[in-house]
Amino acid sequence: MGFIFAIYFAIEERGIKSLLANVTLSSYLLHYLKQEILNSEGGTVFGSINRTDLGDININLPPPPEQRAIASVLSSLDDKIDLLHRQNKTLEAMGETLFRQWFVEEAQEGWEWVKLGQFIEVMRGLSYKGAGLAEKGNGVPMHNLNSVYEGGGYKYEGIKYYSGDYKERHLVKPGDVIITNTEQGHDLLLIGYPAIVPKYFGDFGIFSQHIYRLRLKDKRITEPFLYYLLMSYDVREQLAGATNGSTVNMLSKDGIEWAKFKTPPDEKIKEFTSIVKPLLGKKESNYSQIRTLEKLRDTLLPKLMSGEVRIQFGQEVTV
Repeated sequence: MGFIFAIYFAIEERGIKSLLANVTLSSYLLHYLKQEILNSEGGTVFGSINRTDLGDININLPPPPEQRAIASVLSSLDDKIDLLHRQNKTLEAMGETLFRQWFVEEAQEGWEWVKLGQFIEVMRGLSYKGAGLAEKGNGVPMHNLNSVYEGGGYKYEGIKYYSGDYKERHLVKPGDVIITNTEQGHDLLLIGYPAIVPKYFGDFGIFSQHIYRLRLKDKRITEPFLYYLLMSYDVREQLAGATNGSTVNMLSKDGIEWAKFKTPPDEKIKEFTSIVKPLLGKKESNYSQIRTLEKLRDTLLPKLMSGEVRIQFGQEVTV
């Protein structure tokens, strides 16, 4: 709402506050100005537009019923996108909570301490050249440092595409666990955090040198178990202690392989996986819906605001 207040102040300062009398909904005004900002030089940077700029914008004002219909369509899309994002956060929290309860809080004294290297193969990614970077559709999806969120989890918008040479050892497939090995500075916000490669980008891709690919060599554990294990506090502390560097912090392969954890019974891991795997699948499905809705919204927004696409008065619109 802070941005809307800034708009109101700008309009009032320029002596055209009466314009608001013809704006049925503040949400219509917000969507309209969002479109103007997207069209402005510099794209989506709200801070680059001052009050004078806002006052100079000519607002297209269809009849109030049409304003209401347009705002309803766009707000419904935004609400659905927000709901799916919040649902994904809940699903992630459910997996973390279940892991902590079963394998940390309820860990048994008889569970053996083992090194993670007994269960996984750690592979460094492709050291690529910038000249090989390509546009979407002209290269292979390349998962990279920006493909992992601070705090863990897959960051879809960080994907790159690469058209240069690579080797078979640089391939990843959906379901593979990747983990970051580099971070500027020593805040430990990103380094050592994992993600699971999604199906969204196809059956295979490659990964860059700033992340490791972790493949299982002992099937007593599973990829979902490994993912949440790497997110757990005890393992995170060990990984943090294994990082080093002056300006750029690095996590070595040995630092991952030497991390220790208590091995629960195989049946417990299988049961955990059977519960969590559908949650991870639901997160992927939700993201696909989010992208579809975002593309629909971004396609409709300029057409509705310009009048190219009209909504009939009184038409009920649902998303």
